[in-house]
Amino acid sequence: MRRNEGETGAGALHARVETHTLLIMEMMRRLGVSRGEAQDEAARAAHADAEATCAACGEKAACAAYLAGEHPLVEEPLFCANLGYMRDARGN
Repeated sequence: MRRNEGETGAGALHARVETHTLLIMEMMRRLGVSRGEAQDEAARAAHADAEATCAACGEKAACAAYLAGEHPLVEEPLFCANLGYMRDARGN
């Protein structure tokens, strides 16, 4: 492998990780899920699973479009594979 290919691969991986991290954090914020709620071991494990689910999700474009506005979310994002996690973390 040439050096540039490795950098591109690592750069592409970083961009994917950054994208899903930004999306899940914004979805949590907009749905009223506090990051501070993930303090115990079980909650941290659930959040790690949710991040992995987000990273593998094929709905990133729909998610980004859904989160594009700053208005409060009126309807839950039914396309979101992490909706159950968001509901549980929010306490409902």
